[in-house]
Amino acid sequence: MFRVILVMAARVVLWVLGTLVVLSIAPNLLGWHTDVVLTGSMLPSLKPGDVIAYQPVPPDALLPGQIILVKDPAHHGHLLSHRFMRRLGDGSLITRGDANGHDDSTPVPVASLLGRGRLVFPGLGSPLMWWQQGQRGRTAATALVLLATMVVAADVVGPKRKRAEDAEAEPGTDLIAAAVVAPAVASVAEPVVEAIAQPAVELRAESPAPPVAAPVAEPAAESAAAPITEPVAQDVAEPAARHRL
Repeated sequence: MFRVILVMAARVVLWVLGTLVVLSIAPNLLGWHTDVVLTGSMLPSLKPGDVIAYQPVPPDALLPGQIILVKDPAHHGHLLSHRFMRRLGDGSLITRGDANGHDDSTPVPVASLLGRGRLVFPGLGSPLMWWQQGQRGRTAATALVLLATMVVAADVVGPKRKRAEDAEAEPGTDLIAAAVVAPAVASVAEPVVEAIAQPAVELRAESPAPPVAAPVAEPAAESAAAPITEPVAQDVAEPAARHRL
């Protein structure tokens, strides 16, 4: 019985991940673009590892606050997912990351616009992000865990075997299966739970919060009861109580 539960858990993990992968690829069939967020410049709206689906739109249809995908004008060969802020006189676009306190320094030519963000799949692109960031060990471990999960799940969908005889011959089989499935469930639990809660979140136009200016201390008010004396011609230091900031 315990073994059946493990196998079913492995199948659920694979089913959820497979569904999310299909959903993230499906927009490409409609001519949309998909991209993986690699940095934290759009926190908290977009997190590293999120997959974003972008719909092609004409530049004139953009509204301030919408998240757009463009060819990064500051880094050739890279893409940029930032929020559209305003247009310049020549039609180029000014963008800004939500986590940044200022607009991007390089305007985006209109021809570099690829689309407007419409859907986000939380955490689905984490393995690709790890690979591009050089985290080969983490990526390989995820692949091995996924492979082990597939092997455990195949115990149900494969040919029927004499499980009772196997259990008698190998009493530790269930423990081995548990050791294989547990890391798989733990490694994908957080992104899967988040994806189930919001599998395809629609991106809406928002305005990033302006930077908060540091409060300026006002000069202390002079006491009304303090006596007012005429300035003395001699070079005499005033009492500290009457100093103004």
